[in-house]
Amino acid sequence: MANPHHNERPNYMLPEFEEARLFFTVEGKTDQEAAAWLSNVWDFSNTRAIAAWDQQRAAEVKALQEDRERLEQEAERQHLLREQEEEQAKQEERKKYKSKFAPIPDRPLPRETTKPYYTLIGAC
Repeated sequence: MANPHHNERPNYMLPEFEEARLFFTVEGKTDQEAAAWLSNVWDFSNTRAIAAWDQQRAAEVKALQEDRERLEQEAERQHLLREQEEEQAKQEERKKYKSKFAPIPDRPLPRETTKPYYTLIGAC
């Protein structure tokens, strides 16, 4: 369906519309009156077509917005699910390898060295 906003009212005084004007000139109207009446009918019809077109476009825009929102929500849900799975995998990893993830205390190195145990045994 073409956009009725771009339609131009035809000139009903042209010879191609003579047959349409004849229906009204039979009742005693002039060609100008018949053309004016046909123009009014065309205006009414085009106004209804414009309203239908606008309503259809509004429905399409609304449907597109709803689809976009639904897709954004689905993407957000997938993102959160992925983050939860990654966090759960990290927790499982920490449970498996506790020593790997043991905290390292933030303190200075000792200044005096300790003697190894085997040196103490040999001294006896």
